[in-house]
Amino acid sequence: MKRKRTVQMDLPLGRKLRNEGIARVLTPEEHWQEALHSACQYWFDNQRLGVEFTCETLRQVAYSIGLEEPRNANGWSGGFAAIFRKWRKWGVVIISSFELALRPEAHARRIPKYRKVFPDREQDYEFEPAPNRPQCPHGNVSGECSACDIAGDLAFDSAREARFFR
Repeated sequence: MKRKRTVQMDLPLGRKLRNEGIARVLTPEEHWQEALHSACQYWFDNQRLGVEFTCETLRQVAYSIGLEEPRNANGWSGGFAAIFRKWRKWGVVIISSFELALRPEAHARRIPKYRKVFPDREQDYEFEPAPNRPQCPHGNVSGECSACDIAGDLAFDSAREARFFR
């Protein structure tokens, strides 16, 4: 005779664990990100002009200094996106080409290959809008205002939807 297996269901515990998991993922890993950014910046500052690299190169730099995996796998992409966005804004890198990712977890997707194009940079360089660039209604430089982007997207979407309901 088989014995029936009983499983105790605990909804409050399940909700508690779910909420803890969500909070752990959403909590920014400031120390980890700072370590990643400083390691990548140090590596970048010591590279010659014209060197080409990918995010996989920077991941190897992070591993070489002993940086552990982030709590969430998306931490890598978020950290690298911030670094590349900053470098592109400063004008010190350009996308030179694309190549296939070598890590098996990346499923051979296309990733950008960057090239260092500017030999040095100011550490605390602040971009200021050019005086002749038009301002948006919110007081920001035209083309760099999130509120205008959202309004434009909504207007485009509503116009696109309106053509289906004439």
